[in-house]
Amino acid sequence: MSELEMGNTSSAIKDRVMRRVFGIWIARLFGPLILIELPLLVIGLKLAADSIFFQKFFENLGNSASGFGPTALYFYNAFVHTKLSTQIILSVLAGLGFLFAKDSFRSVQGLLFVTARRVRSIF
Repeated sequence: MSELEMGNTSSAIKDRVMRRVFGIWIARLFGPLILIELPLLVIGLKLAADSIFFQKFFENLGNSASGFGPTALYFYNAFVHTKLSTQIILSVLAGLGFLFAKDSFRSVQGLLFVTARRVRSIF
């Protein structure tokens, strides 16, 4: 076997191993997001949809005064004047949504960092 063929074989094995490592890394990065957090968020949204009439909420939002201040006041008043169980569900959903967004941002940021590093190593 010539040195050229040996180099190509070594490079092919290295590429296969790196693809497998990269695949495992992606699965570990996005797996918990897809398998745990997303279903919890969907179940929570379903619970909230059963206890809140979103259509009426958004109709009334359109009727409220425009601008940031009045809209924020409308959201605050709408939250304060709901049942305690609905407030708890919305608070838990807000927490889950925040955690999901944070984990998603970090996962995408890590993916972009690794991709940028691989591109820099090529040039």
